[in-house]
Amino acid sequence: MKNQKYFLSLNRFESRKNINLALQAYANSGEFFISRGVKLIIAGGLDQRSHDSSSTYEKLQISASLAGFGDYVELKANIGEEEKAQLIR
Repeated sequence: MKNQKYFLSLNRFESRKNINLALQAYANSGEFFISRGVKLIIAGGLDQRSHDSSSTYEKLQISASLAGFGDYVELKANIGEEEKAQLIR
């Protein structure tokens, strides 16, 4: 990940955060980013007990898959502080 180029969305997986907007923006410009090796990483807290959180995460997975971005969009749930700091650097 050290030399990997990426956009980072760091939020809790909740519908009110409208994280899908990051995925839509990436999809609209996807060919530009893909040709340059730029990934979209969506990382955040996932509360398995919350229907909204689980549903939001699942919908993002489906949207990324349907858009054909399986190799270019990475969803990371419940990352630790060390990984979070590494992504931000």
